[in-house]
Amino acid sequence: EKCLLVTDENNIPHWYEIVTGRLPDGYTELEYINKPSGAYTNSGIKFTSENVTIEITGSSSSMASGMFGAQDSSNNHSALLIYANRLYAGEMGFADATIFDSDLHKIIIEANNKNITLTNYAGEVVNLSYTQSIQSRNGWYIGGMISNNSVLADSIGRVGIIKIWDNGNLVFHGIPAKYGEEIGFYDIVQNRFLTSMSEQKFTAGPVAE
Repeated sequence: EKCLLVTDENNIPHWYEIVTGRLPDGYTELEYINKPSGAYTNSGIKFTSENVTIEITGSSSSMASGMFGAQDSSNNHSALLIYANRLYAGEMGFADATIFDSDLHKIIIEANNKNITLTNYAGEVVNLSYTQSIQSRNGWYIGGMISNNSVLADSIGRVGIIKIWDNGNLVFHGIPAKYGEEIGFYDIVQNRFLTSMSEQKFTAGPVAE
């Protein structure tokens, strides 16, 4: 949609675009995307602090391998790794709590100075401490995880909106979306569209109301 705007001193008309909703023209927001085995993408987010918050709306039907996160191949430091439906951090200590179930729920991971508070699908709050730093030098993965330079993405589930804060700053706000036949996450922080990086592709959930 376009609107005529006259602003300059010569009364010359100028057009400007009105973007309806929060996505650019041509993109359709979805409630979630379906993540089949093998499909994944990389948010490109590399944490700069020990103060990280992640909100994920998602569900799982199979958590055979990693669903989110990254692992430093040199020393096994992990960046808030969700593997086999458990949360791992730092030196791979883990919070012994199921993160997702088969219905869509928002989960929250709050890491602050080597202490983590996890709020899982059932609203249960679990605390985890770790001794080594959280790292994501390979970027923080969505739909899979990287471990020892290999991507594990066998998990199956649905993924909705993802938000990441690093040191209090919103650095990623991924919205499930489609653009033509392409399905992925539109990051409204950096204005980019992330589709699957493998031969296996994300598929569309219902259009958001």
